[in-house]
Amino acid sequence: MVRLTILAAALALSSAASKHQTITDLLKNAQTVDAREALDTPLPQPADMWFEGQLLDHTDAANSKTWKQRYHFNKAWFGGRSDSPVFVYINGENVADPNTTISSSYFMNELAQKYGALTVSLEHRFYGQSQPTGDLSCSDVDGCVCRLAKLA
Repeated sequence: MVRLTILAAALALSSAASKHQTITDLLKNAQTVDAREALDTPLPQPADMWFEGQLLDHTDAANSKTWKQRYHFNKAWFGGRSDSPVFVYINGENVADPNTTISSSYFMNELAQKYGALTVSLEHRFYGQSQPTGDLSCSDVDGCVCRLAKLA
């Protein structure tokens, strides 16, 4: 069984390598293929939304600096009750894709349809348009410390 798995993985890698695709290309294709086609009713792409007053440092009460953090949401399946679930997808070390909250390729959206949940996609700081500082130079180190950028 292990040999068969290794053989299958080797064939998949050689096939991908022969097409000169990068892993980034493969991931993009995997996440965008039938993004909305599989849904019963196509949903419009969510607009960019912003948390305008996001604290730069939640661990420092003396620091009142804020920044804008981008997010997207989909309420098409939301039950609207106080006990309806909310599924949040944190994009991690990547740019937020507006289709994340409506794509059939994300399991959370299948669950959202089943349980009447609101889906939210949150862009991580320092990725995409969610830039706490004007640039990534070391002169503005306040928001660049690793402890603020960690997910875990």
